[in-house]
Amino acid sequence: MTEEIIANLITDYFDEEYGSKVWPSSDPKDSPCNKFICKQCGWSFHAQIFGGFSLGLDGQTPDPYRTVRKTMREHLSVRHQIGLYGDW
Repeated sequence: MTEEIIANLITDYFDEEYGSKVWPSSDPKDSPCNKFICKQCGWSFHAQIFGGFSLGLDGQTPDPYRTVRKTMREHLSVRHQIGLYGDW
């Protein structure tokens, strides 16, 4: 019998508030940025998820969530000293 290990994802420690339900949007109140809130302390940051991005060196559009996950890791490892497994 094998034991199943369920690893937490870095995103499990944050809530995400969407700046827009649909993008592109004609509503001037909509934003291409989402807000990410730490579930442990309430610290938050904004990151652009939609809209225009510069192409990377390889000609591919970068994954905006790559930077988001990096910021999350830095916050958790410094502020909360949490050792997470999963998508690190």
